[in-house]
Amino acid sequence: MKEIKKEWSVKIALFESEYTTLQDLASEIDITVKKLVNKSIKLALKDYEMKYHIKRSSQIRYVEDTELRTYSFKIKEKHYEKLKGISDSLEMNVKEIVKCILSYYPNVVVKAVEAAEEAALEEYYLK
Repeated sequence: MKEIKKEWSVKIALFESEYTTLQDLASEIDITVKKLVNKSIKLALKDYEMKYHIKRSSQIRYVEDTELRTYSFKIKEKHYEKLKGISDSLEMNVKEIVKCILSYYPNVVVKAVEAAEEAALEEYYLK
């Protein structure tokens, strides 16, 4: 019998331009926004395990004439459980943690994927 993947839905208020940025980043490396979000969370959790903090963007977002919209992100159960576990020590709820993660880590994921692709191409052409 096939195992059903369990996911949690986390609803976060973002500016439309922030969501569009996530879509653009995901399309740059040919993955879905859902995969980009989960890869970002995985990377943030690794950072937390090593440094006991999660990085977030220091940019202040202000967009004129744009309303916040609520977006629902499907997060792997194992990531959600870890986020729940660290939410007390960070004194933030899971939604706030995910919003912080999405302000910083998607760019890191894209850079890592691009660097890996470049290294693979170099290795291919050096053979």
